Amino acid sequence: AANSTTAIRGLVFAPTANRVAPGSTETTTFTISTNDGVAAAVTNNTTTVVSTSINDAPTITGAVSNQAVNDNATISPLTGVTIGDVDVPAQTQSVSVTLDTAAKGSFTTLNGFTNAGGGVYTFSGTAANATTAIRGMVFTPTANRVAPGSTETTTLTISVNDGIAAAVTNNTTTIVSTSVNDAPVVVSGPSAVPNPTTVNQPIQFSAAATDADVGDTVTYQWDFKDGTNSTLQNPIHMFAAPGTYLASVTVSDTHGGSTTASVSVMIGTGVLGEGDSDGDGFSDEIEVALGSNPFSAISTPLGLPSPLASIPMTHANLRIHLDFARNNGDAIVLSGHLPVNGVIPVNQRIIVDVGGVVRSFTLNESGTARLNDHEHIALHVRKVLLSSSKHPNFRMSLRAGSFAAAFPDEQLTSAPAKDAPRTVNVTVIFLNTVMKASVPQRYTVTGSNGRTTTPQ
Repeated sequence: AANSTTAIRGLVFAPTANRVAPGSTETTTFTISTNDGVAAAVTNNTTTVVSTSINDAPTITGAVSNQAVNDNATISPLTGVTIGDVDVPAQTQSVSVTLDTAAKGSFTTLNGFTNAGGGVYTFSGTAANATTAIRGMVFTPTANRVAPGSTETTTLTISVNDGIAAAVTNNTTTIVSTSVNDAPVVVSGPSAVPNPTTVNQPIQFSAAATDADVGDTVTYQWDFKDGTNSTLQNPIHMFAAPGTYLASVTVSDTHGGSTTASVSVMIGTGVLGEGDSDGDGFSDEIEVALGSNPFSAISTPLGLPSPLASIPMTHANLRIHLDFARNNGDAIVLSGHLPVNGVIPVNQRIIVDVGGVVRSFTLNESGTARLNDHEHIALHVRKVLLSSSKHPNFRMSLRAGSFAAAFPDEQLTSAPAKDAPRTVNVTVIFLNTVMKASVPQRYTVTGSNGRTTTPQ
């Protein structure tokens, strides 16, 4: 009995933890039984132990640092995190994930979390549910916060609070985002004005681009597809030959990114005359003579489309007489072959430009027209003008006029000359077709009279 007393007094009891909710108690009753082997056993169950459940703080494990991502990609940085709490029944945990700087990025897949603003994301639920939710969060770094190739580190602080113990925090998780270079973006243009236009006309090319990268600048490289280039952002260019040109501009940044955009430019041969201010393909002289606006590309003579191509006029013969001594003593006689086919309708217009002297005739049913007693034109297709598909010949006569002011550029002046070689440009617009000829002349000035002849 003495030994049993000593032994029983040394027993140590450890209650099982977390069998009841924190703050609750559980009573354990001890029944002592002794038997001497002769009498009946003697028992005693007076001894009881009342254990109080103590709250255990939640735990955060599995956080990983230095997780790499490009700033144009996403990452799930919390896939290894476990939120733990041994208390039973399962407690409701208040969980938050906080960015060290909200501007560095955001969670774009919340998986049950709530965006509380300011870079804070919250969740409420059991530890098991919180673990599932936090592992599915997806983070998107803010692009272009630092220069291309540079990195920025975002620290995530996880906080868990079971409502009893002090909140547990963990800031092991870090994300290292690398800034990826973005190519420039053309935000305006490229454009070409005027377009369409004619050879040797100034065209304003324009383009504008942006680059999202920090500290990046852009350069422009134009290729006009006629063998010439420009490094200006908004160059002015002229094309020397007719055609369609797919001009392109390549915008490049300092880190190797680039983008290319194009604009199609239509270049015609134009109509002869002293300049084409609006680039619509009709000389200023023709537009003024026919009542259209020489400074508006949408205003063309007789509503004709811009003549972006021309064909040669053959067998052109030109005689010019200039009387420098008196007014209205000049004369122009032009004849030639019109290389056009098809039926010629009544009231068809024919426009003639001889070195800047412009006339417009409306043909009658016989293929002739007269502006006044001194200016007329006639077309001849044998004897079946209105239905023939043969090429018509024409002859225009302008007499008793004052034309000398139109020919200084051709050097048809009062200066003495003897069979001097000259060239006069002629344009005829007929059936919406532009026909052109550069007619060689021999120019002679005798006294106050100048005369040209076409060499044969």
